[in-house]
Amino acid sequence: MEEADRVQALELLAEGLSSKDIAERLGVPKMAVAGVKAGLRKKGLAATGEMTDTASLEETEDAWETKLTLERDMQKGIRADIGELDPSLRIADEGKERFVDGGRGRIDILAEDDQGLVVIELKANEAPETAITQVLYYVGALARETSRPVRGVLVAHEFSDRVKFAAEAGRVRLVKYEHRFSFSEA
Repeated sequence: MEEADRVQALELLAEGLSSKDIAERLGVPKMAVAGVKAGLRKKGLAATGEMTDTASLEETEDAWETKLTLERDMQKGIRADIGELDPSLRIADEGKERFVDGGRGRIDILAEDDQGLVVIELKANEAPETAITQVLYYVGALARETSRPVRGVLVAHEFSDRVKFAAEAGRVRLVKYEHRFSFSEA
């Protein structure tokens, strides 16, 4: 979701519009609006008309930017050394997020191995329950575009039991990341 759409989604949420209505109005996937709402809940802010003050909007934007930066860093790191995630994987998207379903969905990383295509979705913190739906949506949409087998991998820092059970049923591999820092002279 573009930054302008995200800010507009926050404003529409503050007006009390539903995720479906916001997604239709902005022309973005409902999942993207759900991500904005999840960011609000994580910051302890209301996802409805209760969020009206400027400070709440600014706090939410700061939290969202921090999350996006971490996810971009994760993506950059995995792309630089996909073998750390799985030695059999190769990047298959030419270094760019892959759009599916007429541009309605954007796969963080598309990889491949000898068994087929692998959709890799990244979450900066604990994977929300909607992340499983997101991965399965990408897998299903991509499967319609190709004759190759497609499977999913969800990378996050934590997974709830509900996400773990859903992943087992949906055959989505869960990978937990840990923070590692390296330092060099500037």
